[in-house]
Amino acid sequence: MPVSRCVCHRLPFEDLKARAAARSLTFDALKKETRCASGCGMCEPYVRLMLVTGETSFRVLTAAAIRKHLRDRGFDENTVATGAAASSASESRATG
Repeated sequence: MPVSRCVCHRLPFEDLKARAAARSLTFDALKKETRCASGCGMCEPYVRLMLVTGETSFRVLTAAAIRKHLRDRGFDENTVATGAAASSASESRATG
């Protein structure tokens, strides 16, 4: 079963991605505005991945798999901690 939403607050990652992109929200700002990742917290690494990669559906990932997922897509694993928007990360990869 894919991880594609914040279950506690019934927030699909597609909706969170659109909101973050429209307002250039960081992870912390998105969390404050929507309460995503503030219930059980299990979706936090996935929301952070979503912000960095632009993906909205993930298989269940271990911490090691999250790091590999980022490396395989050309991201530094520290990028996910900043909650950088996917558009910014994509632009950096395209110009870098």
